[in-house]
Amino acid sequence: MTRDEPYLFVERDRCPACLSQDVEVVYESRFNEGPVAIFVRDYYGIDPGVLGHARFSLRRCSNCSLLYQAWVGDERLLAELYGEWINESGDPAHDPVYTAVMAHPLESRDAHEMLSAAAFLGKEPCELCTLDHGMGWAMWARVARALGCRSYGTELSPSREEFARAHGIAVVPANVLPQQQFDFINTEQVMEHLPQLRETAERLRDALRPGGVLKISVPSADHVASVIQKLSGGHAALSCEELMPVQPLEHVNSFTSQSILTLAASLGLNVVRPSIPDRYAFLSRPGTLSARRFSNSVKELVRPFYTYRNRSNLYFWLQKGPA
Repeated sequence: MTRDEPYLFVERDRCPACLSQDVEVVYESRFNEGPVAIFVRDYYGIDPGVLGHARFSLRRCSNCSLLYQAWVGDERLLAELYGEWINESGDPAHDPVYTAVMAHPLESRDAHEMLSAAAFLGKEPCELCTLDHGMGWAMWARVARALGCRSYGTELSPSREEFARAHGIAVVPANVLPQQQFDFINTEQVMEHLPQLRETAERLRDALRPGGVLKISVPSADHVASVIQKLSGGHAALSCEELMPVQPLEHVNSFTSQSILTLAASLGLNVVRPSIPDRYAFLSRPGTLSARRFSNSVKELVRPFYTYRNRSNLYFWLQKGPA
């Protein structure tokens, strides 16, 4: 395919979460016109014309309230989108956040989350089998390994898969997950990207051991009405921050609290929250806070409360019932 040829799109004609066909169109335009075209040009640095006459069609499910993009790119478009268009460093060593976490893994948000999970599940970290689904450069998975977990990950990018393997992470195919193996599955800013949301959620559920937990952390669409109003009002351009919950091409699923609760119920998973002692389980482990990194320590002391009160992000633990 040359850059002059339009890319192909596939229509999702029903809600990708609950599969309901009771949906309404809340906004629609072509990818190559209006504020969506401006975003595609400025953010990705490509000519919106290569997207042809495909439509940016936002639909809302009347059953579960999921807001989703009906037309999603085919495999070739998505491979180029995530492999080339997104301007990410090819070496995580250049990412200051990544390098700081790897230098002090026990002091990281991810380590504290896993220690909370271990406390909630009544296990030691070394007894946990974890999966980082859509792991990117495997930061979460590497932190899990540093804590002694049996750490697995899935990733679409071959170069990132190889990087993860080189750092001791067992890579498994995303579409063929082992059954009933994992105690904790991490999906951090992943579910909003999935064209086949329901199928992936079912595979992740089946990969959980009885009592295991699936974590979902996604941008919140609970307050996206103003964005739709601006789009419909013909604003010349919207910032990436404004469009983020419904970001064209990437954030094809935009969740509300209700949509996650409905998805959990339909999967037979229970929404749970770790207790306050479990959330602060990291305090009983030496090396998880440092006076020399005072700012980071303050953030980690606040995070167990803030995580559930962040208006721009949704954070849920979904637990599988006993066998």
